[in-house]
Amino acid sequence: MELNGQEYSHPVQEFAYAEWNRLQQLAASQHINSDCKPIWLGTWEQLQNVDTTLLERMRNKRASIYSDSFFITEYDNHIVIAGKGQRAVLFGVYQYAQEVWGLHAVYPQLDEASCEFTIQDSDKLSPFRPGEIRYYSPRMERRGFVFETIHDIPYLTAMLHWFGQNKINEIFFTFSLWDKVKEELSPEIIKRGIDVTLGGHSMKFIQGLHSSNVSMNQQEKVTADHPYTAKEQFDFEQLDWQESMFEQIAHYCRSVPGLTRLSLWPEDIAAGNTSEFLQQYIAFTERLQTYLFHAGISIEVEHIAYNAGLAWNMLELEGESSQHIDTLFAYWGRDYRYSYEKSDHETDHRAERALRQWSEQTTKHGRKLTVFEYYSDHFMLTNLFSVLTRRITEDVAFYEQLGLEGMLNLVVPYRGDEDYPWKWAGGLNSYIFARAMWSDHLEQIIEEYYLHYPQHERKAVKEIIDLLENKLSEVTSWNVPLFPARAVDPGKVAHAAPYNQEIAAMLDDIAEQVGQAVLHSCLEEHHQVSKLAIYVSGYAKRLSEQWLSAAK
Repeated sequence: MELNGQEYSHPVQEFAYAEWNRLQQLAASQHINSDCKPIWLGTWEQLQNVDTTLLERMRNKRASIYSDSFFITEYDNHIVIAGKGQRAVLFGVYQYAQEVWGLHAVYPQLDEASCEFTIQDSDKLSPFRPGEIRYYSPRMERRGFVFETIHDIPYLTAMLHWFGQNKINEIFFTFSLWDKVKEELSPEIIKRGIDVTLGGHSMKFIQGLHSSNVSMNQQEKVTADHPYTAKEQFDFEQLDWQESMFEQIAHYCRSVPGLTRLSLWPEDIAAGNTSEFLQQYIAFTERLQTYLFHAGISIEVEHIAYNAGLAWNMLELEGESSQHIDTLFAYWGRDYRYSYEKSDHETDHRAERALRQWSEQTTKHGRKLTVFEYYSDHFMLTNLFSVLTRRITEDVAFYEQLGLEGMLNLVVPYRGDEDYPWKWAGGLNSYIFARAMWSDHLEQIIEEYYLHYPQHERKAVKEIIDLLENKLSEVTSWNVPLFPARAVDPGKVAHAAPYNQEIAAMLDDIAEQVGQAVLHSCLEEHHQVSKLAIYVSGYAKRLSEQWLSAAK
């Protein structure tokens, strides 16, 4: 059983084979026993032409509805990694490297000084027994990250590499960001087979691609400086501008490699109190889908249900959902301390009711529903950024139980004057999200994360990270009362007088508890976790003083 050149001529499979050789050599350089049997890499369809007996043993498993399912076995003096699709083969290579060679990619490699992999303890390795078959399948089909404004080629390239290592299958760009990064990132996307979604709040960008005067709702025109209010809303009831925009979208999309889906959203501003807005916008996306179909462009189109500017009429469904396009549900304003069900806030309960209604309707019409979360969003979570291990894993279980198509995680960088390592700070939530989309064993996910640290540091690191999770998630509870400001914006909130003392008390508690934890920790001050905790304690104290000063 050998893989000939023709069989791995597909770019993803060719890359998978190259990665296998690279990782085997890396393992050997780390004095890990990587002497192994010959490797066979391929899809289930290719395996059918080579060994029907082995494939027959996987008959029940092959019924999986998920495109990235794969299995690994040692069979007939070979290692066999076989995937339902080409991308699944690549995922299988990284899975084998982690389980057998201990090469574990916890954080993306952002520079040459950092390591690509954590080398796991030898007692954590899991070599295959002869004839043993291990089967792997995700909990949902779509598992993606959303990038709206991060024009950082090295970071995005590192994230794409990390996606393959952690079995993420989708990257979502706004049109404007994609236009800036497409030349450098396209080759990286192609060889990993990552699905590309274009969209987001990109209507203005597309408007700039053509000369037609787009009809706007002038009643929604505002001039405030804040990004949530400095926009006009499109008038989707007017049809005169839409076909020219569809033409520009079709022309643009023809040149995007790996483009799977369009998810084009209204502007990020409340649409007023009209109940018709959401249905008018959905009708716009349906017309877009029809136009693309007749233009010979075979991609999916979805609409978003999103409470922009806290507008419920843009999130809640009235009547029937679309019978023709899929839905992306994005509720902004969760208190991430709680599940929907256990939240103290009626707004979270209302959002859950809306989500369940969308789920019922999309199921009824045979459409797909994906949820959009903010686990790596440094605007929502602020630079008092909360670790969300329990929230993420519980959310994944809840959404899986609802039968959702998938989950997307938004990455928003920290933008401010503080010396704050947002890429590293947000890495744990990204890791937990990626892993939870494949496993419901939280304890194992957490244990494998802490293997990233030397054994003598793990207990101390865990104590601080657990404290940051317990204390900082409360910061998200203020996003709705202070909207569009947050608990880190004491100088931007004119209506916050009733809250000043309460917010200051929360921040004082964070400063005290985290400061004490650092004081009693055995970690060195220059340790990344210690540095983050020291920053959090000092920053929370400064913010508390500013809130109290504003109350005078």
